[in-house]
Amino acid sequence: MVKNEILGLDFGDKRLNNRYEQIIARIEKDSKSTFPSVAKDWAWLKGFYRFFNNKKVKSKEMIKTHIKSTVKRCEGEKIILVIQDTTVINLKSANKIEGLGYTDDHKKKKGFLVHSTMAVSGESGKPLGILNQQVIVRKKFYDRDEGYKERLNRKKESDKWKKGAKETNKLLKVGGRIIHVSDRESDIYFYIKDIIEAKNGFVIRASQNRITEEGYLFDTIREAEYKGEMEIKVPKKGGRKGREITVKIYSRQITMIPPKVINHIGERIKVNIVYVEEDSKKEDRIEWLILTSEPVDTLEDTKKIIWYYKNRWQIEEFHKGLKTGCGIEERQLSTREQHEKLLSMFSILAWNGLLLRYNARIPGNKDLVLDSVKIEILKERYPELKEEVDAQKILRAVAMLGGFIGRKSDGNPGWQKIILGLTVLEYLKQGFLLGRKTCG
Repeated sequence: MVKNEILGLDFGDKRLNNRYEQIIARIEKDSKSTFPSVAKDWAWLKGFYRFFNNKKVKSKEMIKTHIKSTVKRCEGEKIILVIQDTTVINLKSANKIEGLGYTDDHKKKKGFLVHSTMAVSGESGKPLGILNQQVIVRKKFYDRDEGYKERLNRKKESDKWKKGAKETNKLLKVGGRIIHVSDRESDIYFYIKDIIEAKNGFVIRASQNRITEEGYLFDTIREAEYKGEMEIKVPKKGGRKGREITVKIYSRQITMIPPKVINHIGERIKVNIVYVEEDSKKEDRIEWLILTSEPVDTLEDTKKIIWYYKNRWQIEEFHKGLKTGCGIEERQLSTREQHEKLLSMFSILAWNGLLLRYNARIPGNKDLVLDSVKIEILKERYPELKEEVDAQKILRAVAMLGGFIGRKSDGNPGWQKIILGLTVLEYLKQGFLLGRKTCG
């Protein structure tokens, strides 16, 4: 699967092309281990470091063919959810790495930010791949007392949202309707205006209690129409436990007024809102106010908006795959540019892991991804697989090799268990092949 994502890649040197194919094939089998452990011998490791130090090897080129494949997959979709989010990469060996920036307000941690734009099927929720990736390096902090007009007149970190949308529109010239999905940080009037002008849709969680023609945004909820209830699964995050909840849903239309920074002069934008409220007194209860371009007239309309928004969690899982699955923060190359190249390679692997988990969640899905030798090894290790095998059972078996207990109450396995299980399975395969060769 991963090999298909780099077909046609060309660094202008066949040796570099071949080296990258060898590297990504080996890292795919054992993405969590250190590079010396993966290498097995000094010659391969030396070639690995030379590759990442080569000026001909550009991070954008390393992910270019995957982006092309993503665009191709998008062409068959009626609705394409374009999901954006930012994650912080804090490198543990930052003092030995050149070119890093600050990642927190106290200037204690060093690394860089990664802003990813990912395509997801609006009908099935299938992760289609990466469309754009921006690396942001904070070399300085701006004065907290800086006025909004001052911020407006300089290059801002928040421009990442507009850039992600702009690059997406350049790529997706054929296909279905584009709906941009993002969290509260992207609640920006100018970003929403750009999306509308591009004739795209949006589902964005509100954070600004902005002025509307109907009053302050958060107050307009009181006049929203009750649509009904629905059950949703909330994933585990931080200290919050994963759980199934019942939420009440309300909706209405409001008209956004341009912000104060442009003296409220400009286009007024009609926006639908969906208010989602968990009927609970818990401190971490779910309460979402979602801004959208899509219809909200019926309960089914609002449920669709909520489903679109829930797919935003996929990009969080993707970023978790970079960190937990591929261990990007633990790597020790010498420059930020080399870590950006790692990011491109690991992004393909993290997307592939996300696709593996998606396939496993479809009941009866026979797309097993793994090769026949690994399937046979799993069947020998877990006899219950011999009766009936599907993607879900295979994924759980892989995770069990990595320490996942596999009880019904355990839910779906996480990145760490899956990655560790894949590593163990690769070692078992190599042992099996060596034994077969020895025995003739």
